[in-house]
Amino acid sequence: FLDLHCAITNMIATPNICNSINKNNHDVAGSLDLFDAPSSGLLLVYIPNIDTLEFTPPFGNHIDFVFTNIPSNGNLNTIYAQFTALTICNSSVSYLSPSPLTPPTLEIGNHVCPQKMGEINVVEHCGTNSFVEYSINNGTSWSISKPLYSTIPMNIFVRCKSTVDNNCYGSNN
Repeated sequence: FLDLHCAITNMIATPNICNSINKNNHDVAGSLDLFDAPSSGLLLVYIPNIDTLEFTPPFGNHIDFVFTNIPSNGNLNTIYAQFTALTICNSSVSYLSPSPLTPPTLEIGNHVCPQKMGEINVVEHCGTNSFVEYSINNGTSWSISKPLYSTIPMNIFVRCKSTVDNNCYGSNN
């Protein structure tokens, strides 16, 4: 006997800025409420082609879920919930994936030889909710101050860092 009154309601999903394992990925925490759930089969909560969570009965009336290490792409992602024993009992929720913190690009401009003058410029900037950081000591320390042009050869690392979460930064360039 399948109860056709089954319902999955109040489905929510909240992404974080980035994942501690991979800074260009994120986690998503969510929950959903169940009404008159089937007593057999599985409850599948999934992001297509990325990850699936399986819950077994008894289901109760509330489920919390967490997806970890989801690629950040800046796109609208959808999470679906569906019972295997009653596929018409389903729901979905969409959330905006954070954009990846891709490293910006630097260029040397207006350099004139032999006067040894020039500028260091950011060509590709960070996205919204992030800013550029620079390192001139191989990433040991970082600063928001752009290094000055120098005739002495040096390596300049640059990365994007989140304005929301100080532990969230992209890879170095």
